[in-house]
Amino acid sequence: ARIPVYCNKWHRLYDFTPNPDPATPNWTLMDREEARNLVDLTDSGIISNEESVLRVIPVTLGCRPRPNPESCMVVFFPAIPNKTTTEADRSSAFELTIEAFLDVCERNSEVGWDLVDCRVLPLSQEQGKQIFRNKKWQKRCNGRDALAAVEICGKEIHRYIEGFLSGPGRLSCPPECVTLIPLERTPEALKLWFREWKDDMQGRAIK
Repeated sequence: ARIPVYCNKWHRLYDFTPNPDPATPNWTLMDREEARNLVDLTDSGIISNEESVLRVIPVTLGCRPRPNPESCMVVFFPAIPNKTTTEADRSSAFELTIEAFLDVCERNSEVGWDLVDCRVLPLSQEQGKQIFRNKKWQKRCNGRDALAAVEICGKEIHRYIEGFLSGPGRLSCPPECVTLIPLERTPEALKLWFREWKDDMQGRAIK
């Protein structure tokens, strides 16, 4: 189906027979910790405990209540094309970078980093101007390359993520492949990316 794994819309359910009373919906969400334990790959014989890895599809908060109202938004870009890399190389590096960041978020969940949502979307330059203040990032929005945004919440989360992305343990990707949205622009950027802009099933923007 070529649906991006990180175009995470699992919680956007449509109830065709809603109850008249919104307080009694036909469905509820499992606790996130229960959801994490639905599939245990180590018991399946696929991998060993030593090789334990995170789930392919991230376990996000979705529409569950947020433990903390503070949020930040990190955006990932594919590497800039050059003569020595193929499109497959760029795509693989892009996905590995996102996986590495989600891995860091998961490992810091015990200290209050909560993964809220992630979504893949190609942006036009006009959309890029609404998200990014820096013209360098605006020019990277060409309407073709898919970008990925991740929302994380937690106390002082913007400061912690900023420190991680610039610190010694930062991601191994080139600096032009990841950026943290400035704190003052975060609410508007989150609203546009995750709630207002539409796309098709494969993450392509709908004009």
